[in-house]
Amino acid sequence: MTQYLKVEGTNFVKDTRTGALLMTGRSALAENEARKKLAQRINGKNDEINNLKSQVDSLSSDMQEIKSLLTTLLKQSKE
Repeated sequence: MTQYLKVEGTNFVKDTRTGALLMTGRSALAENEARKKLAQRINGKNDEINNLKSQVDSLSSDMQEIKSLLTTLLKQSKE
């Protein structure tokens, strides 16, 4: 006979025979789906932030190169 143990702080029970975690109730399924969607949105935002950081780093590097070229041109014009 299968016995289930309540997992504290969750809407899951654990099947003592197989060790499987099982959701209980329809609201648990809806909550799990909402949690998944939120995680996907957060991951998308993190990807967007990382992309923006990369673009800023690239622009900063380009600005340093431009500054260096302008300094070289200025030195050559003074000679």
